[in-house]
Amino acid sequence: MPGKDTLFRLLGDSPGGDVFNPWQDRDPDFDQTDRAPRMRRENLRHYLDQRVGFAKWVFAAEAVGFRGG
Repeated sequence: MPGKDTLFRLLGDSPGGDVFNPWQDRDPDFDQTDRAPRMRRENLRHYLDQRVGFAKWVFAAEAVGFRGG
């Protein structure tokens, strides 16, 4: 079973093309600092670290964008 470091490595991988990856990319309109993607990763890591040993399941889902699915 892959570890959580694998998860965070995969979060940094984006497919090519016109794709925004909030875990790796900075949004110039909404992010106040260049550190925003790193802060999002750190917040997620902290959130997950608090659940190790307590949570039995972790579900991850992708929200449909404003243009539909």
